[in-house]
Amino acid sequence: AIKKLRKLGYKFDILVNNNLLVGEVIIIHGTALTSNEFNAMGQVGASLAWSPLSNLLLYGTTTDVAAAKAAGVRINIAPDWSPSGSKSPLHELKVADLWDDEILGDIFSDYEMVQMVTSNPAKSMKWDQFVGTIEAGKAADLVVLDTIDTDPYRNMINAIDPDVRLTIVGGLPLYGDADLMTALKGTDHEPVGMGKVIDVTFSGVEDGTQTWASIVSDLEMAMKF
Repeated sequence: AIKKLRKLGYKFDILVNNNLLVGEVIIIHGTALTSNEFNAMGQVGASLAWSPLSNLLLYGTTTDVAAAKAAGVRINIAPDWSPSGSKSPLHELKVADLWDDEILGDIFSDYEMVQMVTSNPAKSMKWDQFVGTIEAGKAADLVVLDTIDTDPYRNMINAIDPDVRLTIVGGLPLYGDADLMTALKGTDHEPVGMGKVIDVTFSGVEDGTQTWASIVSDLEMAMKF
């Protein structure tokens, strides 16, 4: 693991030496980086994608996000691959929050943690004029959660899968509680368990008529091989 971390640090030097460290760069993991590298990233506006669970399982440590924050680096939270990462940003958010509270001494506010899975990724990809925040003129990408905490940001951090009542992408209801989806879409949805339903069909796009049941069946068949 130490050898791999050193190699990652060497690859960062290649970026710098070839004038490729620019604001559009998003460093994934960055476990080998120190305050020197994060300061260089902060100066050009580069971003970091942090996957703490995968880092901890594979390396026994994770990125020095305290140094990244001090350097003004924009931090995003995302799961890594399936064998070692969380299954969704909602789960990875909890790992990041726990690490922040227990190891870093709570240097990130709840608001800052939620930014890492909402507006920060949009800004990092230069998509923030279209998505990332709830504003007039932007795509209606919304997640509706049950109220389990009066503070909306702590509510999102603490929420688990059954608490996701509705997911809307580009103004289209795609997933959520059966009663809400039925009120919005009638019967155009399929059950997925836990009282939730999903609508993945969309006419006019390639494979848009594939149902959720057919997708699950294809995946189950692929797993047999």
